[in-house]
Amino acid sequence: MSQSEPAIEGKPADIAAEEEDDVVGIFEDSLWTIFKHHQPSHGEPGGFFPYKSPYGELSVRITPQTKTTLFAHFQWDSGLLCADMIASGAAPVCGRRVLELGAGTGLPGILSVLGGADMAVLSDYDDPTLIENIAYNVNKCIPEDSQRRTAVVGHIWGRSVQPFQRYSPSFNLILCADVFWMPDQHVNLIKTLTALLDRSDPSARVLVVAGFHTGRLCVARFFHRAREAGLEPDERGIDEQAVDGERRKWQGEVEDMDHATRGSWKVVSWLKWADGQGTRDES
Repeated sequence: MSQSEPAIEGKPADIAAEEEDDVVGIFEDSLWTIFKHHQPSHGEPGGFFPYKSPYGELSVRITPQTKTTLFAHFQWDSGLLCADMIASGAAPVCGRRVLELGAGTGLPGILSVLGGADMAVLSDYDDPTLIENIAYNVNKCIPEDSQRRTAVVGHIWGRSVQPFQRYSPSFNLILCADVFWMPDQHVNLIKTLTALLDRSDPSARVLVVAGFHTGRLCVARFFHRAREAGLEPDERGIDEQAVDGERRKWQGEVEDMDHATRGSWKVVSWLKWADGQGTRDES
């Protein structure tokens, strides 16, 4: 590995075979059944996905299928919306220390580097095939002289964050696209978020973009647990956005969409430290 190549942290994970739970089953069925009107996933495992950016056309390789329950072997709408927000300037990244969790192809993190982030760490589950694919996309899409501002880190949510802190003690922009669909992982995800979101920077934010793959209640539960941990939506609140551009405010946890339209909507919010939480550990 040359000095300019992105660093890869984390030992290859020994992913034990396990019985898929009900939530995974719902998600997997949704790919080809409940989202028959709009498919929220794109591409094929191992294939390439083109993306037109302000920095030229990018082509990211989609991860070859590893473990079915990771669902990283597609390019998801939420990741595309997050990428669009960065590319358009709606999510400013210049000068930011960016962390992307659940990176998948790494497209938002790659755009962050191209957009002038001081540092961007792209992370997903500590599976060697997944992490190596992200590193491949970084090498392919980011100029060599900018790769020094990039790292790829394997991480299992809720575990030690020390590997991230080799690159930055904390981050003032964390990107989370489609990472809420498994409610049993909310607590672990929030542990990682609260360990790494900068407490000293009032502008520090977690940008969350999520589909309703497993229903509104699952997304609502994440926001509830995040509030309990000291993270709350900023003044922009929680918005919902459809693939056709229609927008509306958060409709709460009451299911108001049939299965055919559920895949067309995304929730978008910017989380910040609640009052009194940001400087809690800084003294």
